[in-house]
Amino acid sequence: MIVVGLDLGGTKIAAGAFDGKRLLSHVILPTPKEGGEAVVRALAEAAEKAEEEAGVRAEALGLGTPGPLDFREGVIRFTPNIPGVRNFPIRRLLEEATGRP
Repeated sequence: MIVVGLDLGGTKIAAGAFDGKRLLSHVILPTPKEGGEAVVRALAEAAEKAEEEAGVRAEALGLGTPGPLDFREGVIRFTPNIPGVRNFPIRRLLEEATGRP
């Protein structure tokens, strides 16, 4: 199974395409400071670039975020270092932006 792992940080977004435990690609983009919608666009871009670099299409995405995350609801409660991300429905918006769970 091919997946893309995304790490949302206060200054950078890291993305990697994986085939099982094997890393196929690695991409780093700056984290936008304009708020939630810009963060979603940047996460989707990072996933796409990781896929392109690896020459694959992921079946699913995984996401690590700063601050508390309501895993069941897919909502970032707040981030200490990214403005405009409070009670933010990241799972739904990222699924809509990428077409993948």
